[in-house]
Amino acid sequence: MIVQAMLAAVSVAAMFAPRPVAAQNDSSRSRDGIIARYTLQLLEKGDRNDRYRVVLTAENTNPYEVLYGKPVRKQPDGSMGMNTGDDRSFARVRIYNSSGFEGFLGQTASLAGEDTRLQAEGDVQLFRIAAGVALRTEMDFTVRSGKTPNMLLMLDGGIKKRDDFRVRSGMTGSSGNWVSDCGAIGMFLTITKNTAGQTILEQTVNNRRQTWVQVSEGIFEKAGDNTARVTYNKAVNIYTYSNEDGATCIWRMR
Repeated sequence: MIVQAMLAAVSVAAMFAPRPVAAQNDSSRSRDGIIARYTLQLLEKGDRNDRYRVVLTAENTNPYEVLYGKPVRKQPDGSMGMNTGDDRSFARVRIYNSSGFEGFLGQTASLAGEDTRLQAEGDVQLFRIAAGVALRTEMDFTVRSGKTPNMLLMLDGGIKKRDDFRVRSGMTGSSGNWVSDCGAIGMFLTITKNTAGQTILEQTVNNRRQTWVQVSEGIFEKAGDNTARVTYNKAVNIYTYSNEDGATCIWRMR
């Protein structure tokens, strides 16, 4: 009897669980090492509307970070930048026949990379997708009862390596995978800007991040600690780490 009751409970739960449904349009796209997919679930059938959930994911399958650009425009202070409502996404799925006030112009679920706060030639702001990262978002929506959601998955082009962009930043340094000659320690370095507009060098070792702040051309000091610094030599493309105890290490790009 207990087993039968448990089986009955599982059967009832399965009846009310969200059910995958067939999408009208392609459910996956790929380009430039980015794979975007969406899945669609029927959450609830109603007399007037059926409620669905779309889950959008995107993965960078490249062994390196990639960037993409979004247009900037002239701001009141004369600088170039993006406005609050500007699109920052690289992947999106649009529902063209969603119902209700939200669906009047169509609804969109979208994914955006990390804002580097850098700008490049072509008047674009750069967004970063780290190597191997997978992004995810979901959105609920309704369509008229009995109707199939009319959906379109879009994946932008122009996703490239950082070196393929000509960055307008006045920064000195280079991003990518590096290795130190002190213990052959591998690391990932990223040149970017913080919220204060300072040029920073982000060092990631075994998922731990250290921030270095540029204090002069090609010279970075550890954030909150001026006893250690990193100097970039553009001519030979190396970083030299040094501290007040006299220790030095050379970081070379892999």
